[in-house]
Amino acid sequence: MKKILATAAISIALAACGAPKPDEAQAAGQAAGSASTFQYDADGIPKLRPGLWEISHTEEGEEAEITRICLNGLDEKTREGLLAPAPENCTKVVDRSRGLSVGGTCQQPGGTQLSTNISITGSETRFTTRLSISMSAPGQEPEVSTQVAEARWVSPCTEAEEAS
Repeated sequence: MKKILATAAISIALAACGAPKPDEAQAAGQAAGSASTFQYDADGIPKLRPGLWEISHTEEGEEAEITRICLNGLDEKTREGLLAPAPENCTKVVDRSRGLSVGGTCQQPGGTQLSTNISITGSETRFTTRLSISMSAPGQEPEVSTQVAEARWVSPCTEAEEAS
């Protein structure tokens, strides 16, 4: 999970700003019949139940890696990445109609284009995170990498689990 969240934070930092206000975004999601049932914090980030989470992380062509970790919401680095303003030559799209989706595209020198998208769907006790990164250079096939994490809340954390 730390791997996908760190990668997500770096990738999202490449995208630009422009999120709707959390109240408007949540209302839009409810009006669209969203499958996600997240509540959002003041910054528009989905709230997760604090406690022990079991996370199954997969990358293309690899077996799932299952970990258990104590979470108290999204870590600060991931939050900063989701909320970060865009660097120069980048665009960003934020959508909360079905959870949280943040995507962006950056034009690099020489015509290379980097596109990222992270989506978080689910509820405070079960969620799926998908991260897709695509890089394309002029005259070449795009390189695409996708990671998926399926997470479920297990229980409150014990003192020993919180310490690790």
